[in-house]
Amino acid sequence: MEKLGSAVEGYSEGQRVIAGAITLSGHSYACLCGCGSQDGAGTKHGFKAMGGWKFGNTIDGCQAEYVLVKDAMANLSPIPDHLSDEQVLMCPDIMSTGFSGAESGGVRIGDTVVVFALGQIGLCGVAGAKLMGATTIIGVDTLASRMEVAKKLGADHVIDFKAGDPVEQIMALTDGRGVDVAIEALGTQGTGPEPQRPARGQRLRPPTC
Repeated sequence: MEKLGSAVEGYSEGQRVIAGAITLSGHSYACLCGCGSQDGAGTKHGFKAMGGWKFGNTIDGCQAEYVLVKDAMANLSPIPDHLSDEQVLMCPDIMSTGFSGAESGGVRIGDTVVVFALGQIGLCGVAGAKLMGATTIIGVDTLASRMEVAKKLGADHVIDFKAGDPVEQIMALTDGRGVDVAIEALGTQGTGPEPQRPARGQRLRPPTC
């Protein structure tokens, strides 16, 4: 961090920090409701579709030597000294997007979860589902290298969608029950019933009590 604004507290110049891809204001109605990605600070009701997405959207992106992070106290996170820059590189966007898929799907202890597409975001979706307590995780892809990494991160089964209908393979693995949560981590219509943003989690049946 090169310079701090005069109103920023809790950080020091020269400190290593990361900032998320979604840079919310922290004070709009959307933020206060926990919907930071829909941050509509300055709008009539405080909500704006994808209003929290500013880098590369409503302001310049991050392919520059210096980047201005607005509302710094709501968006900066210190990097612990024992972690290298390379170790935290994926945290602000890739990891957080994958984890949010598991969070949006409401993964519960004992759930069966399927993750469609095992790129970086999908792999983080696998890890996120495992951390939230899923006991059976199924990864769907076709690249052997991705499927191997998915197993290392917690996938119990991996399915090659080119080897047969993935839905039929999932039903066979679950003895016809299906899954509790599906995470679509590609963002194309071909991997979901409708166009979706990457790593959107969906709970497919009500949680049991």
